[in-house]
Amino acid sequence: MSERDELGPAANDARPALGFRVGVTGHRKLDVAAIAAIESAVSGVLADIDRILTGISRDPQAGILYRDGAPIMRIVSPLAEGADRLVARLALARGWRLAAPLPFAREDYERDFPDSVPEFRSLLAHARDAAQIVELDGSRAKETAAYLQVGRFVLDHSDLLIAVWDGAPAAGEGGTGQIVAEALAAGVPTVHVDAKPPHSAAVLDDADNSIAYDGGVLAVTIRRLLLPEWRFGRRDHGRAAIDYLRRERVRGTDVAPDFLYRGPFTADSSWLRRLFPLFMRRVGGTVTSAETVAEASPPAGADNPAVRTLYLHYQRADTLATLYAETHRSGYILIYLFGAASLVAAFTSQYYQSHAPYSLMRWTATVAELLAIVLIVAMVRAEGRFRWRERWLDYRLLAESLREADLLAQLGGAPLAGSYNRTNELHPERGWIPWLVGAIGRSVGVVGARYDADYLTRVRDYAATTRLPDQIAYHERTERRNAKVSSRLKFTSQLIFLVSVFPVIGEFIVPTFSLFGLASGLLPAVAAASFGIRNQAEFEIIVHRSARLRERLADQRDRLRRLTGTALTSAALARAIRRSARTMQRDTAEWADIFEVKESDVS
Repeated sequence: MSERDELGPAANDARPALGFRVGVTGHRKLDVAAIAAIESAVSGVLADIDRILTGISRDPQAGILYRDGAPIMRIVSPLAEGADRLVARLALARGWRLAAPLPFAREDYERDFPDSVPEFRSLLAHARDAAQIVELDGSRAKETAAYLQVGRFVLDHSDLLIAVWDGAPAAGEGGTGQIVAEALAAGVPTVHVDAKPPHSAAVLDDADNSIAYDGGVLAVTIRRLLLPEWRFGRRDHGRAAIDYLRRERVRGTDVAPDFLYRGPFTADSSWLRRLFPLFMRRVGGTVTSAETVAEASPPAGADNPAVRTLYLHYQRADTLATLYAETHRSGYILIYLFGAASLVAAFTSQYYQSHAPYSLMRWTATVAELLAIVLIVAMVRAEGRFRWRERWLDYRLLAESLREADLLAQLGGAPLAGSYNRTNELHPERGWIPWLVGAIGRSVGVVGARYDADYLTRVRDYAATTRLPDQIAYHERTERRNAKVSSRLKFTSQLIFLVSVFPVIGEFIVPTFSLFGLASGLLPAVAAASFGIRNQAEFEIIVHRSARLRERLADQRDRLRRLTGTALTSAALARAIRRSARTMQRDTAEWADIFEVKESDVS
């Protein structure tokens, strides 16, 4: 890994950096006489957060879940006069990093405070060096909406909010009171530093209760967010997270990310993993898609650290999901083939027992039957021991949660599984996945960009000509290939069952010809294996689901293309991209439900 990928996963270590983001909202006009007291209160809160994060970073559990190094502390501030700058100055003095979302282009924003532009530019320089300045597409014609947009941006990228506020309800759209109310509704921990004397601090909860500030209460809240209270048994969230972060083995290569599928991570290709792809190629053949995909670099640039890190996490999860999907499916193909082989061997053994009980063929068939049964048991135990199915479903859901995270981040969007979703409504048994997605989001910060018409057009075109067409083409290929495989397996099993009727009839006509009896047992065994593979793989379900998903994604692509003129805004683009990402994530979660009850066993 190079320096620019310092936050990205390594081949065998996907732990994110321990990060924490503190947003700020508050009044622009503060009583000059009150500034010292407010600074004292804010400084105490920031000092407590530093102390809490330092303690967490030294916790043995943190060493398991996060990579080594000091916590990445980030203040998220629009740098308006008053509270925004006061908190930002104090945080920067403590060595924190700055992410600066601005409601307008920088030059336009500076018109709000002509007398303090030098101070603004001095603070902004700290964010510029880390590519953490976001110039939103707010409009002076809708000024209050622009301030609300930047306030919500702060919330989306905050793990805790400091509000320097007089406690009064919002006087208008986008005011401090509204941002605080939305923070509490979203479950964002909020520390209220009173802008009125005596300028005390308090912790607010979602019931709008005010609790006297206590660093201990804050420590419990932060620790619960960063160090989930997991069990670490064999099938618990903690064990699953550790397996993914530290125990999975992939190889690092020199392949440059294409921000679609390719990247520096690849999995070893074992003989077992290769069986299912070989089966699909032999039975399904080669299929192509009519969808045209125009490969392009991300709008914010392929070298943007946050974009690269988010994509690398996706590509690693996608690599492992593919590995375990192919291994699991290869396993059940072998189980059905061994099952058919055991029946063939059993009928062969019976045949020779009647005609040549001490012949080599009889003993060979008996040993082959025993060996097939042993191999079936071994494959079933291997599935349970190595959890191929569970890992495939886990890693696919993780990959789909991260698939569009880098694209969403280029529009100020947070990853789909938020920091506060500790149970994961998509699949309750996979709660470690939203935790990891949230932890990755905390580590990378924001993607700096100016949301002008040219940039938003590039984002739209990238999504509509590269990302979505790529997914549509994938599902088109999947639909066609699985349709072929299902049709051919169905034809094969039906043909063999039909042919097996003839030796059964032959037994009635020529009862002394024992080969008829042998064939009447062998042929149904082979047909059953073909039917079993077709049924276990759910080829027909895949065909129908891929067709529906392809149609939905095509509709969403067309909606994206229609975003032009005044309709082309960062909010509209983010909604459209989030809609397609949710579609993919929901499909994966539904597949998890389907396969949750499918076991690779024999009855």
